[in-house]
Amino acid sequence: MFGIGIMELVVLAIVVLLFVGPRRLPQVMHQCGKMFVRLRRMSSEARDTFDHIIRTAEREVDQETAIKTINKLASASAPSEQETDRVTEDGTDKTSSTKDSADEENHTKQDKDSPSSS
Repeated sequence: MFGIGIMELVVLAIVVLLFVGPRRLPQVMHQCGKMFVRLRRMSSEARDTFDHIIRTAEREVDQETAIKTINKLASASAPSEQETDRVTEDGTDKTSSTKDSADEENHTKQDKDSPSSS
């Protein structure tokens, strides 16, 4: 108990007995008992308050981490506006079909403009 051995307790009891006297010793011991109960109650309340603060802080950190993760997943899974603008309703890429149709038009014009050898 508190790192105090039997000999230290005996010496402490003798000093208290000499200092307080045999008549007041029961009253002093009763007051010391009440004091230890109050100290234990205060330390328990302080520990509970500290635990509550720690739990609240951990919950806030967990919520922030969850929000960041959700935002990362949402931004990674949702296509950007540029990508959605490029894709047509049937799922083909507008830019590639636009390039293909533009290439076809250029070839058609070149075919019409070029003199035929027949």
